[in-house]
Amino acid sequence: MGLYGVLSFLFCLDFRKQYLSSELRFYGIAIALSFLYGIVNEGLQLALTVDRSFEIGDVIANGLGAVLGSMAYRWKKRNK
Repeated sequence: MGLYGVLSFLFCLDFRKQYLSSELRFYGIAIALSFLYGIVNEGLQLALTVDRSFEIGDVIANGLGAVLGSMAYRWKKRNK
């Protein structure tokens, strides 16, 4: 969960320069990309390893981490 929060936070740092007019847009893109990366990662675990499996709980935790990372970025930005 923490890794996807960091990933989402870093996406927000990068996207803020590209999407200055729509704050909601870059938060949404950052969360979506982090969430998608988590789903791909879970799929690769299923396909490429013997001892790992696709867990829907992990996907939910990754998505929650992505949302929390974007929220942390927003909180940091507002409390400068």
